[in-house]
This record gives sequence, C-alpha cells and structure tokens, in this order.
Amino acid sequence: MKHRKYKEKQEIITCKNVVMGKRKSTLKLTRGYMQMQKESEETYDSEEGKVYQILLYISENFKTATVYSTAKHFHYHQKYLPNLLKKYTGKTFTEIIQGYKHDYAKILLAQTDWSYEKIALSIGYSGRRYFCNMFKKKFGMTPDEYRNNSQNC
Repeated sequence: MKHRKYKEKQEIITCKNVVMGKRKSTLKLTRGYMQMQKESEETYDSEEGKVYQILLYISENFKTATVYSTAKHFHYHQKYLPNLLKKYTGKTFTEIIQGYKHDYAKILLAQTDWSYEKIALSIGYSGRRYFCNMFKKKFGMTPDEYRNNSQNC
C-alpha cells in the first residue's frame, strides 16, 4: 500500500510538471505513454519528434483538444494522427486525453478544495456526476476518498 501511494505521488508530481509547463531535457509523460529525450534539434524533424510535439500539445490542450483540431494543428489527416499516436504510445487518442484529464483531476483533488463540479468543468467534463462516475471507474475510489487519502499523506 505504501509503494502505491508513493507511485501515485510520483505520477502527480510528474503530471504537475507537464501541466504547469515545466520542461526538462527528458519529459516523462505519465502512465507510460512514452519517454523521449531531447537529444538534438534533428529529433524534432523525425516521426518520433513529431509525436513528442503532439503529446506536448495535447498535454497543454487536453481540455479542448480533439482528433480533428490536433491533426489540423500539425497538418496531419485526422485518420492518420490516431494511428501515429497508437504506434508510438500504445494508447488511443481518447486514452491519452482521458489520462491527462484524470491526472489533472488528481492534482486538483489533492491540492485544492474545489468542488467536484468545478474540477469537472476545469478538466473538460460536462458535470459532477459524469466526473465522479469516471473517476471511480478508473481509480476504484470516489473523488472524495482520493482527496481524503491524499491529504493524509
């Protein structure tokens, strides 16, 4: 149990660094989406570098990003982009977006006293009920249980 709490804290810290825009030479995207190192400017011209840029874009726009808007931003066809992401991350576009939403929700639950309605709206969900159901389905505990557990650490 102690190892799990430590791992969750590490995920929160890592996600917070991504969400708050802190860039390091190595950017670890939570949940094992992928790890890439910025070795040289050539990296950004490769397919892997493009995926890195797309993931950065998604991390900054996860509340409103869609396949269409993201593909348009990077000049890709909307059917090609999800395949590219799946190839490099092993996750679908929706899974990546949901991962960022859930990670950001965990940060907000742990570090604010915002209502569930406000958290739901801030991560791009339509309301409290949907947010609470998705959170419980994903993490096996209610947002309230998560908030209480994170404050006890």
